[in-house]
Amino acid sequence: MSKSYIFANEEETLKHLRSRRESIVNLLDTLNNRLDKYPNGTLRLDKNRGVIQYYHLTHKHDSNGVYIPRKDDALAARLAQKDYDLKLIRALDTQLKAIDRFLKDFDPNAATDVYEKLSDPRKMLVMPAILSDDEFIEQWQSEFY
Repeated sequence: MSKSYIFANEEETLKHLRSRRESIVNLLDTLNNRLDKYPNGTLRLDKNRGVIQYYHLTHKHDSNGVYIPRKDDALAARLAQKDYDLKLIRALDTQLKAIDRFLKDFDPNAATDVYEKLSDPRKMLVMPAILSDDEFIEQWQSEFY
């Protein structure tokens, strides 16, 4: 694998992660702003004689809720959307934390630093898998074309 291929992929990966992070932050802002516009409570679905029925739960300890008639399907839809948005926010928060952790910990020079930190006598005995910038330039210039 050539040096330029390795570093091009690292830069591309970092660029992609930063772009993905920005998209996640923007989507989280949108979702969090929408939460205030939803009705209080949650939705419970129940199947009765093959028909799905909706119930609006407004208290923590209420496991039954108030029946939502078909004419109020819009309420059920808004409660379902709220539930989805909350789950999506949790998933996106997890992704955002993982990306931030990776960007904080990732060192693009870690592989070349392993060789660079060797003593000179040890370097003479070792064939590096990844060349430093100076070694790559020297090797490239020494090749006959």
